Amino acid sequence: MLRLARDVVLRATDHDRGWRAAYRERRLLRAVGRGEQIAIDAAWQCWFRDPGERWWTAVRHGMRPADPRSVLDTGLFTAEQAYGLSRVALDNPVDGWSPDGLAEALTMTGHPIAGIARERLRDWRWLLLAVLDVAPGAPSVISHLTREMVRDRDWDGLWRFARDLPPAVAAEALRDADPGWRPREHDGAELYALLRAADPQHLWERIEALDTPRVLAVDRPVVRGAFSADERLVAVTVPEGLRVFDVGTGEQVAAYELDEAEPGPVSFEGDVPIVAQRWPGEPVARSTIWRFGPRRRTGRAVNGWVYDMRPGTLDGSLHVASARRAPADPWPEMSLIRRHGPPAIRRPDGAGEHRQCVVLDTDPVDMRAVFAGDRISIVGLRPGNRTFWPIQSPYRTPRDLRGVCLAGPELVFTSELEGVIRWAVDDGRLKQTAVHSHRNGCGHLVWVPYRNAVAVTDSCHGLRYLDAETLKPQQRPGDLYGLAGIRALWSAPRGTGTHAVGLDGEIRLVLAPAAALAHQARQPLDRATLASVPRDPVAWDRAGTLVDVLAANDRYRASVGSAG
Repeated sequence: MLRLARDVVLRATDHDRGWRAAYRERRLLRAVGRGEQIAIDAAWQCWFRDPGERWWTAVRHGMRPADPRSVLDTGLFTAEQAYGLSRVALDNPVDGWSPDGLAEALTMTGHPIAGIARERLRDWRWLLLAVLDVAPGAPSVISHLTREMVRDRDWDGLWRFARDLPPAVAAEALRDADPGWRPREHDGAELYALLRAADPQHLWERIEALDTPRVLAVDRPVVRGAFSADERLVAVTVPEGLRVFDVGTGEQVAAYELDEAEPGPVSFEGDVPIVAQRWPGEPVARSTIWRFGPRRRTGRAVNGWVYDMRPGTLDGSLHVASARRAPADPWPEMSLIRRHGPPAIRRPDGAGEHRQCVVLDTDPVDMRAVFAGDRISIVGLRPGNRTFWPIQSPYRTPRDLRGVCLAGPELVFTSELEGVIRWAVDDGRLKQTAVHSHRNGCGHLVWVPYRNAVAVTDSCHGLRYLDAETLKPQQRPGDLYGLAGIRALWSAPRGTGTHAVGLDGEIRLVLAPAAALAHQARQPLDRATLASVPRDPVAWDRAGTLVDVLAANDRYRASVGSAG
C-alpha cells in the first residue's frame, strides 16, 4: 500500500489521467473508505496538489487528518505539513487547528484551502492557545489577520482582536492602526495609546528578564536549602558548611564551617539560620540544633536524629521535624522543636495513632503541617506541643513516597515512584482526585500558586510544572522548567510561590513577584491582571512599560464591567 500511495500522489501531481492511473486511484480510494491511514495520508496530499472533487469527497468522508508521523515520503509534503494543512481543512474546532498549517494554507493562493483558512480566521479566539504556546505559525497568522483588518480600516475589529492577545502580541497587532482612532471607553483609549506606543520587542525582553531565574554561585555542591520568612535571605548547607545569601543582591553575606560532612536540614528563626546535625557514633539518637547569630554560633542538644525540619510559625520559634528517637526505631516520627522551653523536641499530642513521619511540609501562616507515614495526615499546630484537626487519608502510604506538599487549605500533593497524586479534603478525610503516572519516578515537590501548579523534580525530564487541577505537565516556558541535575528543591515559608533548586555549585531561584508578573504578561489582555501580582518595587521596576500596560488594562476592564 505504501508504494501504491506514493505512486498515486506523484501521478496526481503530474495530472496523469491514463487508465492505469485511474485504476490505481480507485484502489487508493477504496483503501481510504476502509480507513487505512496511509491511504488517507496519500489522499490528503493528492488534494493539496490536485484540488479535485474526488479527493475532497474522500478526505471529508472519514473526517480524519493526515498522520503527523506518517511514513509516506513523496518529497512534496512532510508528515507535519500534511497534518497541519489537513487540520485546517477539517471543521473540527474541538481539537483545534494547527497555526503552522493555517499560516501555510494562507499562502496557497488559488487552492480551496486558502479560502477555508480565511474562513477559519473569522473566529480568532482559538488563536489564544497558539499564541500562548508560542507556536511557530502563530505570528504569521496574526500578521495576516491584522493586515486584513488594517486594509479594511476595521479599527473596532482590530481592537477586539488585540484584546484577545497578550500585551506584546497586541502591541505588534496595533502598530499599523490609525493613531487618531480611540475606543469609546476612556480607559480603553489609555490602554490603546500605550499599546500603540510600546515596542513589542522591548515588552518580550522584559518578560524574558522577569522569567529568567536568578543564579547564585556556591563553592560546593548544595545539600539542603531554605528561605527566610520575608524571602530576603536564602541559606544552603554544603558538605561541611553553611552559606547564606542576600536574595536581592545575590551576594553571599555569611559562611560557616560545620563539623560533619553531611549536615542536616536548614531553616530560619526570623533572619537567623539554624541547622540540625546528627551526633555520629552514639549509642543513643541525638542531634544538635545550631543557631548562627550575628556574633556567635550556639548549639542545643536534642533527643533524636533530625532528618527534616520545617517552620511551624513565621518567626521560627516552632519547627516541625521528622526525627528518629532511637537507633532501633524503624521510622522517624513527627516532632515539634521549640526554641523556648524544655524539652526541645516534643512528640505532639492529638495527632492520632499514626505518627510515623517519612516526609513532611508545613504552612507556617496558618500553622498547619502535613506528614506522611503509614497515613498522610494534616494537623493544626497550637502553642506548646498540641495539635488538632487530624485529617487523614484512608489508604496506607506506599513505602516509596518521596515528597508531600500543602497547597492552600484544601489540597495536598504527594510524589512517589509511580508519579504524583492530588488529594482534596473531603468531609474531614483526604480523597484522591487526580493522578499523574510517571514510571521513571518523581522526587521532591513544591506548590507554585501563581502558575496554579506543583513543581516536581523528574529524573527523566528535569523539573516540571504539573497543572494543579489535571496534573498534566504545563508547556509554558519560564521559571525552572526542564532544569536537570537538581540536588534539592525548596520554597518560601509564606507560600507565595518563590522557590529554588540546589545544583552542583549553584542555586537557581525564582522570585514569585517577578515570575507572577511575567505569567500575567503572557496572558491575553482579557485575562491578564496586575491585581493578582504581589507588589514588589524591584520586580515592577524591571518590568518597565509592562506594569503600565497591565495597570491600564485593569482600569479598562473595571470600566467595562461597571458599565455593563
